[in-house]
Parts: sequence; structure tokens; C-alpha cells
Amino acid sequence: MSSSHDGFLKFWDLEQQRCVHSHSNELMSKISSIALVPGLNALVVGFGTDEKYLRVFKIFVSEQTYGLDVKEQRLKKQSTTKVLELAVKDRYLMCLSSDNKVETWKINAKEDDW
Repeated sequence: MSSSHDGFLKFWDLEQQRCVHSHSNELMSKISSIALVPGLNALVVGFGTDEKYLRVFKIFVSEQTYGLDVKEQRLKKQSTTKVLELAVKDRYLMCLSSDNKVETWKINAKEDDW
């Protein structure tokens, strides 16, 4: 997976060395941090803007197209400043914002919760 200032989050097949899916929305060009959530096929994205939410993307194979697909959810944070860093450790997601606040969420979701 990669992101850049072109506003796209791209998913890559490393064996075939090609992009298999691109995802974009109005905030994607402002991505400042990404954290993968093992076991959920999900990633959390933080933005370099004064955004109140983290975005959680669930990645799955579509039964209709057999291609990679993405579902997006929001996770509200208390800090309204930009995200400097995201990390996942064990079953916890941590977010460091530019106001030096660290927020922590316990990951309770299971694969079926999506």
C-alpha cells in the first residue's frame, strides 16, 4: 500500500509489481500517517489537516467483481489538530496529534463486524 500527494491510496501486488486498486476521496492528498490493523484486513489513515476523524478502511475482495474493494468508516478523535503518527500494538490503536496529545483505542472489532 502507498499514498502520495496525488490524492490516491494505492494497493499493490508485489509479486506482479502492479497496482491492483486505487482509492481516493477529498482528503487523500493530506494523508500524514497510515497504520495497518493485523487480523482485520484494515488500515487507519490520519491526515495532516485539522480533521476531527481518522478514517478506517476495510479491504476485501468483492464477490461481484473479484477485485479489491474498500469500505470506509470514521473514527472520531478528541484532538482536532493534524495527525503526526499512528501505530497499532497488540489490540490498541494509538494516535499522536500535533498538539502533543496521544489518544488510544482498544480494537474490539472482528472480521464479521464489517
